[in-house]
Amino acid sequence: MRAFFALLVLAIFAILGSAQGQAAQAQGSEACGKEETFHKCGSGCERTCLNQKKWNEPCDKECIDGCFCNEGFLRDANGDCIRSWLCPKE
Repeated sequence: MRAFFALLVLAIFAILGSAQGQAAQAQGSEACGKEETFHKCGSGCERTCLNQKKWNEPCDKECIDGCFCNEGFLRDANGDCIRSWLCPKE
């Protein structure tokens, strides 16, 4: 009987922990804009339409927590994530 009770308590904690983790993950993604994902310790040198010629240069900035454009998207001058091919030509 004790073993059953112990397993029941462990199962409840596992379910609650999983639900809290999913809620936190969903909350982080809701805070980001369209075509953005929250990253903990993302690049301090985010790729944008304005710096696209400097992408090959090393980044010496520390990582930061925040919303970053999804793969294939770049931040435009308005702060929105757009497809890279939509960036204005220089």
